[in-house]
Amino acid sequence: MAIKEYYSVIDMDEAALCMDELKAPWFHSKIVSQWVTDSFDRNNVERDLLAKLLIYLCNEKPNLLSHEQLLTGLGISLSSLEETVVDAPRAPEFFGVIIGKLVVAEILSFAESARIIKEGGLEPGHLLELGLALDVITSVLEFVRREKGEVAMTDMYRTSRLQLEDFMPCDKKQGEFEAFLEKKKLQFLYPLIPVENQISEFLMQGQPVEQILKWVELNVPPPLQLEPEFLKMLTIQVLRCCVPRCTLDYEKDFKGKLVPYAPLLRHFAPSRHKQRHYITAIQLFANELDHPVGLMTALFNNFYVDEVILEDAYFSWQDDIEDTTPGKDKAIREVGKWLSWLTQAPETQN
Repeated sequence: MAIKEYYSVIDMDEAALCMDELKAPWFHSKIVSQWVTDSFDRNNVERDLLAKLLIYLCNEKPNLLSHEQLLTGLGISLSSLEETVVDAPRAPEFFGVIIGKLVVAEILSFAESARIIKEGGLEPGHLLELGLALDVITSVLEFVRREKGEVAMTDMYRTSRLQLEDFMPCDKKQGEFEAFLEKKKLQFLYPLIPVENQISEFLMQGQPVEQILKWVELNVPPPLQLEPEFLKMLTIQVLRCCVPRCTLDYEKDFKGKLVPYAPLLRHFAPSRHKQRHYITAIQLFANELDHPVGLMTALFNNFYVDEVILEDAYFSWQDDIEDTTPGKDKAIREVGKWLSWLTQAPETQN
C-alpha cells in the first residue's frame, strides 16, 4: 500500500502489514523520510493521518518501526529541508507540527526532537544558519501549547534544558531574539529578559545597591530569585559593568571594582550551593571573552576577598567532574595556582 492509498482508506493495520512485508527494516528510516517530505505538499488532514500512522507503528507495532529508525528518518527529512522550502515554503511549520504530535504522544521527547532539529541540514547545524531550525522548533512549541496548554509547554521546555536562543542564526543579536519572542508570544519562556534589561540599566546608571535590591524584591517573584539562571544573569551583568575590557593586567585593574556590588551578590547567594552558580557565570563570562590571560584568576580572587564566594564553593566547583559548562578545562588551567593557594589561605588567615 502506497502512502496515498493509506490516506484514502485510512487502514493503519494494512499500512503496517505492507511495510512489514517489505522485510527490509534497514529501509524503514528512508520510508519515514519519504512520507514526511511528501506530506508537506498535502493538507492538514493527511498530515494528521501520517502522524497517527507513525504513532501507531511505534506503539502498536514496536518491532516494526523502532525509535532509532524514526529519529533517523526525521533526520533525513531535515537534511533536505533547505531544498524542500523552495517549493513548500511552509514545510518547517508543517514539520514542527508532525514532531509536536509525536512529542505530545510521548513517542519522542522534546529534548531529543530539539537535538535532531539543531543538528539538521546537509551539514550538521546548517539549518541553524539558515534560520530553518528556529522555524521548526518554534512550530513544535506552538503545537504543544495548543494541545497541552501554556503551563505544560513551559514545564516541558524547562525540563528539556533547551535554550531557544541557541536556535537563532549566529548573525542575530539579543534585541532580535527579544523581538522574535514577542512576535511568537513566547516571552513567558524567558521571564528574566525584562529583569536583565532593568538591572543592566540600573548598573550602568550607577544606582545604589539598596535601590536595585528594592526593585528586585518588588518586581521579581521570590521563586525566580532562587533560580540558577537569575543568579548567573545577575553575576554576568555585574561583570559586564565593572570588568575593564582593555587591559593587560586584570589583577591590578580589577582590584576593588567588585566592592560596590558585593552586597548585591551576597544578598542572593549566602550558601555554597548558590555561589556555585556565580562561579559558573564567571566561567561563562571568561569563555565569552575567549579567556584572556589573568581574567579568571582576578575574578576568583576578588569574589573571594570580597566574601561573595567562599572557599567551599570553589573547591566544590573544582571537584565537579560532571560540569559541562563551556570553558571548564581552560578555567581550571587558568586558576590552578590560585586554587592551590586557596587550600592554604584559610590556615594562613587563621
